[in-house]
Amino acid sequence: ALEEELFPSILRSMAILLITSTAPDLLGLLTEDIGGSSIAFAIVYYLFVMLVTFTVLNLLVGVLVNVVSVVATVERETQQLQMIRQDLTRTVFEVDDDEDQMISKKEFSQMITKERIVNTLAEANIDCVDLMDFREILFPDDETRIPFREMLNFIMSLRGGNTATVRDVVAMRRIVLLEIERLHREMDQARARTGSH
Repeated sequence: ALEEELFPSILRSMAILLITSTAPDLLGLLTEDIGGSSIAFAIVYYLFVMLVTFTVLNLLVGVLVNVVSVVATVERETQQLQMIRQDLTRTVFEVDDDEDQMISKKEFSQMITKERIVNTLAEANIDCVDLMDFREILFPDDETRIPFREMLNFIMSLRGGNTATVRDVVAMRRIVLLEIERLHREMDQARARTGSH
């Protein structure tokens, strides 16, 4: 009987169904045997083969769609970064008084208040108000100057769609400590003024 010849055990049945359903060119080997044994059995077998084929096809389509989606996202982010870099570079040349590609606090403030830059950053989901708040972190004093590339990397790290990393938590800790330090200085100055009166 066909059951004893092709499907004597569960493992052999699984192996035969797997091989014949995923390799359709082997399907012809069983077609005559199964079709000659029972019409109902042949219908169930062909339904199984069609189901497996469509499942594998859907799996491949899903993988393809996912790859295309990831490539499109990366391409969009690359173009966005390129646009921001071009606008910021153009603006740096406008505000960089000494033309050394080092950004001072004053140059940074001039740059991020320009309407073109505000619009470009808004398109990249970067809030200019938040950027102004971070100005004190980038430039602790008026003498501090940072390279343009470092400033650009910092600005790009502030995009709204970015996920928080350990580096971001460390940066936030640094910000909080600097703010606490600034508050202590102000309180000490206030105490010194009230104590001297």
